Amino acid sequence: MQQEIITIRDEHSNAEATIAVSLGSNCFRFRVPKSASDSADCIDVLWSLADFESGTCRPSSSGIPILFPYPGRLRGMDFEWNGKSYPQESADKLGNAIHGFVHKQPWRIISQTASSLTTEFHASLDDPSLLERWPADFRIRCRFTVEGTTLSTTFQIDNPSSTPLPFGLGAHPYFRLPISQSSPADECTVAVPIHRQWELDSMLPTGKSETIEEQLANGLQFGDMQFDDVFS
Repeated sequence: MQQEIITIRDEHSNAEATIAVSLGSNCFRFRVPKSASDSADCIDVLWSLADFESGTCRPSSSGIPILFPYPGRLRGMDFEWNGKSYPQESADKLGNAIHGFVHKQPWRIISQTASSLTTEFHASLDDPSLLERWPADFRIRCRFTVEGTTLSTTFQIDNPSSTPLPFGLGAHPYFRLPISQSSPADECTVAVPIHRQWELDSMLPTGKSETIEEQLANGLQFGDMQFDDVFS
């Protein structure tokens, strides 16, 4: 099956983003030229599997997967809402539902310019079977824009139904390290502006959090890091 792949580009900087519309509207490539005059010498900001475009890879394994109507995990394989149970499909190793639906679905193009792309997924239109797995219909739009050397995304969530729509939204970017081929990945410094860590039980937040040291906020070497945690 041929995938729908779109590349958008800023005409001044020659930075470009490539989106797999038919693979969850995943922006799996973002390339920024080191010089606007030499578009061949680029920095690849995002990481993706070499054959991601084929559609044979795990959808959440590359680029920037869009996680909706819930990011992260739900306990077990059923979502309880207003006294009704909604069966889920994807499970982690602990048997928890994970990452929602739309990163595995083909989206549609709504509008496109040289430097921007707007895509949409509407549950009742694009996969009505999802209405058995979630309490309400939903429509999600994503607008990708490349301006200068910046990639930005804007999301719009709509509830076309008459019942309340519970939802969460997340992105799951894979950044490439090292950016420079002359630097070992383990020696790269990663800094994240966080101040609290949330307690987990079977990879699910308990609702308790605590203040943590500023080490990660100040920067840690990538080789010293191994996290699968929730921070804020």
